[in-house]
Amino acid sequence: MTGPREQSVSNTTPTSDGRSASGLEHAARSTVAVIVNYNGADILPACVESLVVLNIPGLTVLVVDNASIDDVRSYLPAHKSVELLQLPENTGFAGGARAGVDHALRDPEVAAIAVLNNDLGFDHGIKELLVGVSQNRWPPGLYAPALVNQDGSIQNMGEVWSRWTGIVTTSRSPTGTPGEDGVCWIGRNQFLCGAAIVGSPSVFRRVNFDPQLFLLSEDLDLCMQAHAAGIPMGVAVNCKVVHGGSVTFRKNAGVFAYYHWRNGPLMTARYGSSAEFWVRLAVLPVQLIHHVLAALHNRDFPSLFACLRGAWIGTRLAFACRFDNARRESLHPADPS
Repeated sequence: MTGPREQSVSNTTPTSDGRSASGLEHAARSTVAVIVNYNGADILPACVESLVVLNIPGLTVLVVDNASIDDVRSYLPAHKSVELLQLPENTGFAGGARAGVDHALRDPEVAAIAVLNNDLGFDHGIKELLVGVSQNRWPPGLYAPALVNQDGSIQNMGEVWSRWTGIVTTSRSPTGTPGEDGVCWIGRNQFLCGAAIVGSPSVFRRVNFDPQLFLLSEDLDLCMQAHAAGIPMGVAVNCKVVHGGSVTFRKNAGVFAYYHWRNGPLMTARYGSSAEFWVRLAVLPVQLIHHVLAALHNRDFPSLFACLRGAWIGTRLAFACRFDNARRESLHPADPS
């Protein structure tokens, strides 16, 4: 067994001649599984091992490390199919995913790209999904597995977003009738959970993760891009993946609160109608008061201040995004965190 091939970078992509920043050329492969990691010593090893042992043909596991302080090299499983891409700073899940996807797109041999959380557990269902995408069994699009809890109960089969209120509802059953191919296609107000998304390089060249979002809403944003581009999306209901349930947010509720309130209004500013945008802003204070009262009741002051700051910055950015045409397609927030 050899150790992971390490590629420390000062930017998010390899050099223009196709070599990685460390000078190693990519080996021919058909699938790249991008796993975004930040201080994941307690979860990443099991995630990587559960993927490697499936012996998926042509698989490379690309671990994108967001400048972890727990020395990812000390706990990353040593295997010839595992590569390490170390970023110089923490770019959040959105930035790490974008770096990994961009890195994979530089390899002409890649036929499928998966973007994965580091708290997942895999079985042969994911193998079928990755091979299916790489062999073009379905139309070029974005696909997600059904996420399940440790006990096997369904956790997520897609999500529904209200442009009017920003509320996201998780579907725990197929949102339609799966076809013979086992895929349940999603509609305009639905999106795939970002814990595991698979697509072909041709799709990721048309839509990609927005690093400016950092955390939260990056999956919604990606899927709204896909809807606008006419790219089909679906949940492979027979492919089940165990999801730990966003360990990062359970460890730090303040992080969740900040990015929830910062990015939420931006999504309606980007993808909602004028009426939806104004209603979204009108209901925002009511939602915020509810959260503030809950935080005060629980004496969760970090979450309280994080949500207030996030809502203030998010509202300003939403107005800038909505009314400044130069910003409609690309966000440029000065993140204070």
